[in-house]
Amino acid sequence: CEHDILLPNGQVTESSSWFLGDSIKFECNRGFSLQGKSWHLGNGNMKKRYCAKAGCNDIETRANGTIFTATDGLKAKIECDKEFVLSGNSVTYCNGTKWIIKLGTCQLANSAGDHSCDFEREDMCGWRASKAIPQPWKRISAAADFRKEKCLQQDHTFQSDVEGHFIRLQSQVHASRTYHFISPIYPRNLTVGHSLWFQFQLFMFGTEVRNLTISVKPSSMAVEDMWNSFRN
Repeated sequence: CEHDILLPNGQVTESSSWFLGDSIKFECNRGFSLQGKSWHLGNGNMKKRYCAKAGCNDIETRANGTIFTATDGLKAKIECDKEFVLSGNSVTYCNGTKWIIKLGTCQLANSAGDHSCDFEREDMCGWRASKAIPQPWKRISAAADFRKEKCLQQDHTFQSDVEGHFIRLQSQVHASRTYHFISPIYPRNLTVGHSLWFQFQLFMFGTEVRNLTISVKPSSMAVEDMWNSFRN
């Protein structure tokens, strides 16, 4: 899969040369200011660019957080108070009439909720990646991250170019290795009556993609011990 790189109120020029390889140039129309670098080399991970222009109304305040708007009126961001975490996007840009990206909200940290997770929260609801170098697991933002040749650019929850987050297992040179993504510890009472079940939204693409294994282990067992037992 290859996706077109779009830049509203601007132009994208792609080129290739023996010296620089593939390159992408970003330019905004007159009156707009580019947010992000004007060049990108290669077809790997890149940050999305936006063409911004002043003229937006002030953003409504958020509970348990503070919104900071740049003096030039092009950009705004939200920061949450202590003991709160952000759910959603932290940065937005003005296109001259409206803010392009909806800012997130501040939620209480360590809040169990209903134990579901759409990875909108910055703390990823307690999910974590096992230690690895390089680290292949990455929280992807539909508003900020882009990779030209990846089929999946939007998350399952919002199906939007500027809203939503999901977890991507990045392509690795040492693709034969095993990488773990570990859930938080769930309370024992969830298993009363054998009613506990898990549902995942997954996207696996490519001829070289291997198996995805879902394992359940006691909290007292190390992931490495669990995996060694499984392989044996």
